Amino acid sequence: MGRYTRPRYRGRKREEDVDPSDHDRNELHSGARSGDHEPTHANGGRPGEDVLWLRSALKNASEIVKVVDPDGTLRYASPAFEKVLGYDSAETVGTMNVLDHVHPDDLPRVLEATERALAEESVVSNVAEYRFRHADGSWRWVESVGTYLLDDPQVRGIVVNVRDVTGRREAEEAAREGERRLASVISNAHAYAYRCLNEPGWPNEYASDYALELTGYPPEDLLVGGKVQLGDLIVEEDRQRVWDGVQEAIAEGRGFELRYAIRRSDGRIRHVREYGQGVYGEGGEVVALEGLVYDITEHREAEERLREAEERLRGLADAAFEGLLIADGGVILEANRALTEMFGYALAEPVGRSALEFVVPEHRDLARRKIASGSEDPYDLVGVRKDGTRIDLEVRGRAYSYRGRSVRVTAVRDVTERKAAEEALREAEERYRTLVERIPAVTFVDRAEGSEEPVYVSPQVEGMLGYAPEEWMAGRLWRERLHPEDRERVLRSDERFDRDGEPVDEEYRLLAKDGRAVWVREETVLVRGEGGEPLFVQGILTDITERKDAERALRESEERFRGTFEDAPIGVALVGLPSSSPEADRRYLRVNPALCEMLGYSEEELLSMTTPT
Repeated sequence: MGRYTRPRYRGRKREEDVDPSDHDRNELHSGARSGDHEPTHANGGRPGEDVLWLRSALKNASEIVKVVDPDGTLRYASPAFEKVLGYDSAETVGTMNVLDHVHPDDLPRVLEATERALAEESVVSNVAEYRFRHADGSWRWVESVGTYLLDDPQVRGIVVNVRDVTGRREAEEAAREGERRLASVISNAHAYAYRCLNEPGWPNEYASDYALELTGYPPEDLLVGGKVQLGDLIVEEDRQRVWDGVQEAIAEGRGFELRYAIRRSDGRIRHVREYGQGVYGEGGEVVALEGLVYDITEHREAEERLREAEERLRGLADAAFEGLLIADGGVILEANRALTEMFGYALAEPVGRSALEFVVPEHRDLARRKIASGSEDPYDLVGVRKDGTRIDLEVRGRAYSYRGRSVRVTAVRDVTERKAAEEALREAEERYRTLVERIPAVTFVDRAEGSEEPVYVSPQVEGMLGYAPEEWMAGRLWRERLHPEDRERVLRSDERFDRDGEPVDEEYRLLAKDGRAVWVREETVLVRGEGGEPLFVQGILTDITERKDAERALRESEERFRGTFEDAPIGVALVGLPSSSPEADRRYLRVNPALCEMLGYSEEELLSMTTPT
């Protein structure tokens, strides 16, 4: 084992074995007296400025300074030991074995590091992170730096500087959890996520698993140095347009949306839609591109078929919005050009035929009831074209006197596109509902008419604000739950959104069901159709309460530090560390009034000077 064995770590000093000077050290640095052990200045008098300075520094330091024996017995602990870990040094010096308070899972690693250091013949230091039990029984992550001064007659022990890193470790774990969640979202999204270099070929630094399904190549083949580059898969006629579109977007500092075609490894053409943006360095240069690529081949093919059908209809029609027919007893007497073109017939073909022939069998009873009742309310049904294909219709009829007899005039509107869009929206909602409900934020969809009528809100609203989704939507609670101090500002932003349709990016507070104030960041956009018409409002509410609390705590900490620094009764200065610029070495960066008074210089004079050593 070297110079020590495990039992030496577990040993404890008996009270009669405790060196009284161990207690004196703690009393000195905490400012207490202890009999005749009050230290003296080098000239034999009372404590000098150097001792007073050291006492004040140790008393106010946030880091712990300990001296321990090789077996783990605590010989000295600075006042921060009690502030950080809750132990009274007067009770623990000489009696506590610090190794007994190291987490069992971390102890072997700490022992191994200590053994290696003790095996060295010279003064060595080591750094370790481990969990240490607080006086209240909880575990705190600490980072320690041990300096082994066993041969120093003034120390004869291990000097350990310790700082609490629990907050940092928890933040790191939260970051890792966020990365795991993001990885889960990406793996479940039917999209190719990438990070690539902004150069011809778009060599990827990262490619998600969906790359294989979209391109036929495994992700590793698309990475830098791989077998193929994404840019090589773009069809020749689209490459320059895609390059120009990306360069134009990043030059303007905005994201880009592109549609183009790629050729898979098996030679098949796939149509894709890409959403991406530049990643910028500190100097504003583009260091990478990140984005998502969706396969829209089926959508593109459907669009192509629709365009072809529309071209055929436009060739037959001169101008019409609605089809009109006049029927007597259900038999068509007249039909306009728009109707015949809608169903694919020549102008005269429908005349003399039953109107029910143009309705799918399962909807004919509905049409009979509407005709028999004389209803004038619009209703939907599915028609059938001459070629047997189906068409979604909105139908509205009324009684009319025509050539001396009572007939029914019916207006027929083709709503196939609207129905297809609604069906596509429903399918999209089903496809992405699982993905949305995995995101650690509240996703919502409202109607676009400015009514604030919610269409959908994700289940995360209950965890964030305490309201079930149904309760939140039924009560239209957003406006009601705005924090009074934020209400006016947020409602002004909402008015601008209703007026101009500009995206919203606001931070404000909402009142949870239990009365808590929850800080949220709202990012909302107005989603428009291809013709620019508003479709719906879509947004995300992200809980930023922890970030706001951290910002507030940082401000308070800065204020406390500023007050301590400025009001300190001793001279304190912040001095620059050695750097590549000799002029910057040891320059005063900040000084307090006590130091100015002590040295006899003004603050401006000291800040233009460097320290003598």
